[in-house]
Amino acid sequence: MKQVSGKTALFLSMIAILMMSMGTSIVIAQPEPPGGGEHLRGPALIGKVTITSSTIVVTGAQCKGNRLDPIIETNTFGVPETKEDLLDFRVVGGTGLIPECFDFSGDLIIQAAQSFSINNGEATFDVVILGVVAN
Repeated sequence: MKQVSGKTALFLSMIAILMMSMGTSIVIAQPEPPGGGEHLRGPALIGKVTITSSTIVVTGAQCKGNRLDPIIETNTFGVPETKEDLLDFRVVGGTGLIPECFDFSGDLIIQAAQSFSINNGEATFDVVILGVVAN
């Protein structure tokens, strides 16, 4: 696996925090949009993420209408500069980590980051995570 940039590591750490809060372990891969032999599959896992130089906070996370508890974790990677820094990152085999959301096997991928804003060194954005499965 290749070394990731600080921005990439920051985003991946947010996903790791979400997954670890559920008592699971994860494998992170480089950014990789779905290829020709793959397609996106829902349901979507959505939530609001706030990142400061010291913390990552995930609030309002939900899947199939079910809310997940807020997550607060230490940030050791920095603050992203744009929403594009967050797109197409995968959690390999991640659908199996959240069975209450995903009833199929596949990777998780960051499909969208919206409402991105930076104010006084704090980045806030909404994130959408989907499954990626083979055709």
